[in-house]
Amino acid sequence: MKLSALEELRTARGLDRSMAPAMRELSARSGPVAQFGFGPLKVTFLFGPEANEFLFSNARKFRWRGGFESLVPLAGETALLVSDGPGHDRRRGLVQPAFTREPVAGYLDVLLGELDATLDSWRPGQQVDLYSTFRAMVRASTVRGFFGPALAAEHAALGADLEDALHLLNFSPPRQQLLQAVPNPVRRRARDAIARIDRRVRAEIARRRSAADPGGDVLGVLLAHGEGAMTDTELRDMVVSLIVASYDTTSAALSWAVYALWSDGAALGKAAEQVAERLGGRPPVLGVLRELPYLDWVTSETLRLYPPAMAGARTAAEDFAFAGHRVRAGDMVVYSQYVTHRLPRIWTDPDTFWPERWDRSRPGYRHPSSYEYLPFGVGARRCIGSNLARAEVAAVLARLLQRTELTLLSRDVEPTGFTAMYPKGGMTVRVDGVRTPLPTP
Repeated sequence: MKLSALEELRTARGLDRSMAPAMRELSARSGPVAQFGFGPLKVTFLFGPEANEFLFSNARKFRWRGGFESLVPLAGETALLVSDGPGHDRRRGLVQPAFTREPVAGYLDVLLGELDATLDSWRPGQQVDLYSTFRAMVRASTVRGFFGPALAAEHAALGADLEDALHLLNFSPPRQQLLQAVPNPVRRRARDAIARIDRRVRAEIARRRSAADPGGDVLGVLLAHGEGAMTDTELRDMVVSLIVASYDTTSAALSWAVYALWSDGAALGKAAEQVAERLGGRPPVLGVLRELPYLDWVTSETLRLYPPAMAGARTAAEDFAFAGHRVRAGDMVVYSQYVTHRLPRIWTDPDTFWPERWDRSRPGYRHPSSYEYLPFGVGARRCIGSNLARAEVAAVLARLLQRTELTLLSRDVEPTGFTAMYPKGGMTVRVDGVRTPLPTP
């Protein structure tokens, strides 16, 4: 469906104000295809599982780089998210060992250590914005766990620069294109921040290249492949893009998980009961998360209702047709996990938080296809850290249930953002109590 001029203006304003609900409204009004804009600002939205399957099954028709052009100044030319073809596949293969079970367990331990330190600082009666708290906590643990103590010592300054750079990227694609096209303070702050990030990361790469032992973290794994495996630029892009992808989306997912669970007294009670019965005071490390199936359902349901990556963008590499609509080479194409995850034809009561929908023993259970439920993408482009992200959500929820009594103060929170769908205005809780962790047996 081609929108009228009035509808285009309304849609563009809606995308900038709150992209997730605006896309859902656009889908309800236009069906599986909606097109608006012209020239370099033309956007084609493809909605629903059939569109997702078309996109992921016809990779040669699309370029990832074009769809995420605005990420290139921060993530880098060779980052996994923005690269295509053999170069992407080679770099993904080199970093894949850093996301197997044993390293993931180590990263999760670092996160739980940061969480416990954060909880130790809380006091009864205190009001906490969990979204900003989780961002700082996840960023610190990501930098430390992935790239070691030297870079972790600079995580606060690094984080401030990342925030300036990411601010530009959380506008809608049309607004991003305008901000990138003309000089403005937002673009200037982002450019200066990226320059400082580059200096810090490249200095650490040089230091680690000259060290006798490259270490066992992600950077160490990449350096262990040998000097010819990855250039300094490839290493820089991998470091920065993994930090951004890890903390930007994970902190949003954690905030939405608390919002969803603490908004539902019955679900909160079931989760707390299972954690108390099966874990007691044991920390929720990777090896024991399998004992908490209800929190696994909570995690799946949170990622359905609030997928941090709520949309994905591509550039059409060639002309194609879908659902009776022609798309020209060079046009931007956007699909939406958020829209797909809330389609009534796929999901019963799609706006209801219902963890039990993921109970495979439930009568009438139907497992969604990978094109109906895709919080981390599909196939070869699936998020490389998806297993870690799921474990982080479940583990943080379990630790909060073990150690805290919280009252959710934020209500009717709106989603916003583009690179990651985060809660507008933050996620505020009141701390009613904090318990000291039991000694690890």
